[in-house]
Amino acid sequence: MMTDLISRGFFLTKYNYETDEELLNYICSSLNAKYIAQAFGNKKSVDLCYKEGIHNYLFNKAAIPLHYDDTTMGRPDILVFYCKDSQSEGGELNYLDTNIIYKDLKGENNINLKNFQTYFNFKSLDDKGFISKKRTEPLINKTPLSQKITLNYFPSFKLGNVSFLNQLEGENPRQLQKTIDEKMFNHNSICSHSWEPEDLVLIDNYRTLHGRNHLHLNLKRTILRMQLFKEDTWKK
Repeated sequence: MMTDLISRGFFLTKYNYETDEELLNYICSSLNAKYIAQAFGNKKSVDLCYKEGIHNYLFNKAAIPLHYDDTTMGRPDILVFYCKDSQSEGGELNYLDTNIIYKDLKGENNINLKNFQTYFNFKSLDDKGFISKKRTEPLINKTPLSQKITLNYFPSFKLGNVSFLNQLEGENPRQLQKTIDEKMFNHNSICSHSWEPEDLVLIDNYRTLHGRNHLHLNLKRTILRMQLFKEDTWKK
């Protein structure tokens, strides 16, 4: 598990478990580290499944562009996805190792990427009202898990009542942002996984972007998601 996460920011295996606690213990033991699992409220996980009339993109059939997860408690270190059931067509998991994009940029451009920042602007409108989060961070960083240099960026998108506006800041950033967007939209850079029951996937959320294809049929499909925070750095 740790070898795959360090080498490519992605891990896939077959697994069967009874409780969220059992799954969390298996992951912590395999990674030799303690993690806190957080979902909605006090739950450790949330089931992602199609729900009629729900606009939240987690529970509908729309395609989701590449992104990393963020929360009000900070950015999770690891994302866990587990396929409980899959009888739908489409909905494949897409993922992209941004360390590969970083290496391409470093080899092609005489630009110091350390001189650029990413401006994030997240907006959401739900039954609790309007939510807006803004911040500026370095374009490149090191993932806590593997210490690989990655890009702290994903292309802007709007989906339902949620929008992510990500812009580069620095000297003449437009051409660099266009180049990064083109590389991240390049299908040769994107990997895809078709879900089967008992598939367990772990993603380095500081390194690997993830998204999904459109669900073509509204049949039963349930994917459990956990967001894991390293215990010694987690802020309640």
